[in-house]
Amino acid sequence: MSHVEVIGTGYEGFCDTLANFLSKPPIFPNQPDTTVLHWILGDIGMGNIPGLPVGFIAPLNDAILPYGRGGSTGGPHGTDMDEYTVPMLIVQAEHEVVDAEQVVGRDYWQMPGFRDLMALSQDVRAALRVEPTFGGAVATSTMTELRPMMIELANKIYRGARLTVTARARRSRG
Repeated sequence: MSHVEVIGTGYEGFCDTLANFLSKPPIFPNQPDTTVLHWILGDIGMGNIPGLPVGFIAPLNDAILPYGRGGSTGGPHGTDMDEYTVPMLIVQAEHEVVDAEQVVGRDYWQMPGFRDLMALSQDVRAALRVEPTFGGAVATSTMTELRPMMIELANKIYRGARLTVTARARRSRG
């Protein structure tokens, strides 16, 4: 039995369920705590943020794929597969231009802050993998990428990472 609170239906409901899931304390034993981020539904640049680190959940695409009985003929008794694409952007901290530091006991260097960003991003990714159906809001979800990047916002540079969640939900046409 899932403990995920499902909010609404369809694409908007999935985004609400996703934001609510990530902004609450862990409910599964192997779920990392993602409440260290301020979660915002809507894309970056739409207004002021409550603080750092912050996670943006930005609805992008709801594609309907004909599926099942009735198939692509558009039969009234068929089932469609809604495929959702939801980019997420994690902004970990403001980036300061500093020198690379040598990793202790190694012959390579690293940029300060890199490991903190990766740890935060991996925690979000792991939390999303704990419950791939989000309480039955979707049939399945997957993480398609995790891409660290520098983000310019209000003339400042931030360390961040883009994650993309895809999800599929069966919907009856009837």
